[in-house]
Amino acid sequence: SAVIHLCFLFFARLLQSRMRFSDVDHASLVYTNAGNILIPLVAGTLGQEYIFYTCSYMVVQNLLIWSYTANVIGGCRGFQFRRVLKNPVILAILVGFVYMLSPFSLPGALEAAIRSVGGCMAPASMILVGVLLAGLRLRGDERTRGAWRVVFLRLAVCPFITLALLYGMIRLVDHPDIWPICFVLALAGSGPSASLVTQVAQLYDNQSDRASYINAVTTVLCSLTLPV
Repeated sequence: SAVIHLCFLFFARLLQSRMRFSDVDHASLVYTNAGNILIPLVAGTLGQEYIFYTCSYMVVQNLLIWSYTANVIGGCRGFQFRRVLKNPVILAILVGFVYMLSPFSLPGALEAAIRSVGGCMAPASMILVGVLLAGLRLRGDERTRGAWRVVFLRLAVCPFITLALLYGMIRLVDHPDIWPICFVLALAGSGPSASLVTQVAQLYDNQSDRASYINAVTTVLCSLTLPV
């Protein structure tokens, strides 16, 4: 997950100077919607237990978004460690990871309640994506001019970068679950632009309309590119 993100960051930075990408374009190219899109796909294809591998990708992504990308989009200085620690996604993953390693078990009713909430993740994610698509305007304006270049790179070029890295991983790593793990990472690296980029752009009032447009268009088109 870390290597994939580093390669995306290098690729986006290389293009930013040559194609005059904005900071929001840069972030939209690097980060994917690994929560709303990936979790339902993984749960439906591989099973609930493989959602664990999506968490590693989300941890790396959230750490980078609330540190490096917050600095880029918001003009902040220094590593935003407090923002990372206060992020509910990071907190939930850390709590779950500690619980997984502990020998304790939750009472039956509480465990059943948590499992029920976990079962809502996929349909709730699809509802959020549907709300986003309901407000999509395919015809852009001056604020979204040139966004289709980012859409093409996010959905057509970045997946090939991901697959090339995973091909090397499969040849180097000997693990019984290497194929499903790489399948999860392939989906994560090939997904649409992250909705979290839109939230950060709104937070710092920096091209949030453009970020939302890229997120919506890539979400629509990934229904064609992800199967391929």
